[in-house]
Parts: sequence; C-alpha cells; structure tokens
Amino acid sequence: MADARSAPPRFVALDALRGAALCGMVVYHAAWDLSALGWPLPPPSASPGWTLLADTVAGTFLLLSGVGLALARPKGTGFALRRLAALAAAGLVVTAASLVVAPEAPIVFGILQCIAVANALALPLLGRSVASRLGLAAAAALAPALARSASLATWPAAALDRWPGAALGLGTALPRTLDYRPLLPWLALVLLGTVLGDGMARRSPGGRPGRPPKGPVPALARLGRHSLAVYMLHQPILYGVLMAVSPGAAARPEAGEDPFLMQCRADCEAAGAAPKLCLAACTCTTMRVAAEARGASHTAGETPRLTGPHLDAIARACRASPG
Repeated sequence: MADARSAPPRFVALDALRGAALCGMVVYHAAWDLSALGWPLPPPSASPGWTLLADTVAGTFLLLSGVGLALARPKGTGFALRRLAALAAAGLVVTAASLVVAPEAPIVFGILQCIAVANALALPLLGRSVASRLGLAAAAALAPALARSASLATWPAAALDRWPGAALGLGTALPRTLDYRPLLPWLALVLLGTVLGDGMARRSPGGRPGRPPKGPVPALARLGRHSLAVYMLHQPILYGVLMAVSPGAAARPEAGEDPFLMQCRADCEAAGAAPKLCLAACTCTTMRVAAEARGASHTAGETPRLTGPHLDAIARACRASPG
C-alpha cells in the first residue's frame, strides 16, 4: 500500500490495480460504517461476500507491495528502507488512533503493519532463487493450518492468542481488534509478489511507452500512486460524512429487537466496549447464528441452541472485522 509515485511509467497497470483495490476498500468501509452507525444494513463481517471483498482487497495490496519491492531493487536498499519506514510510521499512527477511538479493539497488526513487516522480511530474500521464494511462500501459506493441526502438549497456544504472539497468525483464537492481517499466511502473497516483480523487470528492462491507457485506467492509476495517503485519510473523512447524514446517528433500535441481539449488546457494553462497536459485532453474531441455526430454532423469541464454544467462535470472528 506504499506510495508508488516512483514506479516506472510502463507499469501503470500496477498503479491502476492498486487504485481499484482502494475503491473496493472504500466501498467495504462505507458499508461497515453505515452498519456501525445504526443503518438497517447487515454488518459486512456477517456476509461471506463482503468478507471475500475485504480479503481480496488486502491480498491485492500485499501482492502489489511485493511486486513494488522487487521493481524498486535497482534503487538500492536505502530506498526500500525509507519506504518501509513510511509504512511503519503510518502503522503506528493507525494503532495510536485506534487506541483512542476503540481501546477495546485496537489495531495492533492490521493491513499496514502486515505489509511493513512482511516487506522487511522479504527484502533480504530478493536475491534468492525463484524456487526458494516460492517454497517459502508455500510454507507461509500452509503454516497456520499445520500449526492448528499439531496436537503438541508444549505448543504455546495461549501466548499465540495474545499480542504480540497473535501477529504471527498461529493461534487458535482471533484477537479482539478492528483489523487483523496476521503475518501468516499473508506473507506468502508478498513473497509471490517479489517473484512476479522480478519477472516483470526482466521482460521490460528498458520500458516501452506503448499506447496511452484509456477508460478508467488513468484515473485509477493516479489514485493508486497515492495509496498510502488515501488509506490514512479516507476512513476519518468517510465516517464523518456518513455520521453527519445518518438519521439519529446510530439510534438504538430497541423496539422489536431480537432478544439474542439485545443480550449480546448488553453483555458487550457491560464489558466496556463502545456501543457502536457492540451493535456491529452483535448484529454480525446474530446473523451468523441465524444462518447456522436456520431450520432449527432461531425465531423472533428464541435463542439458537448452539454450543458455547461454537457461539464463542462465531463472536470472535465477528469481532475481527477485516479492514
């Protein structure tokens, strides 16, 4: 997601793809904000389609960051380190802001932090063979599943469920955070991106002007060249605008509310969480529970008969809303 102003003009398609990912991100966050502000919309985290969009956007940013890292290799290590420093600084700003806005669910290792750390790990691997990087990418992609399938008595599961261990992505529970992109398996996309970037550099070492792009590509490319700035500024502006036009600004729809949802919100707020966050998380939980219990017992006056651990798993997934 780093600024791509220095990217070679021949790779304008990369900037356009980054710009398209930014558009998807804004759409997702607009839907999340509307749900959090009390609009009669299901929270995106409750929908597989919205979750797929969020994962696709995040994956695109990670893949393109690896491509950009490889393409910038001729500029030297200093350029890459300055780029990483900018990402790390932006990540710290996001963490600090989240501690103020949502201290109950701070962003400790979201998309920015993941990109920064993954790029730092990929940087010394740029000179390695394609086979070795692809092998490491495969290992990173499979590591979470392999770790969860290992039933070792000495496995430090509790430590990996809490920060900073949760940043690895090898734990058994999702941390309470507004944005969570663990290093594993997402590092795999950055490593894959470095391989793709090397291939692009070899095929077009001198650059070819080609035909000027048409349609929305130039506009998307301009947007993509300022991706870090757009990421940092879009959510405060978007949330402020939507809050200003929201009728009642997240009015609480108590009348006729599902008893399960009411109890969830009461428990959530009693634990100290912000009402808006509780509304979004509990609505998500209720919808997922209803989907699981469809055809069983989740009607307007009944609580779904699901096991405690199952309900806990659903609630944890809803709290970890992708960013």
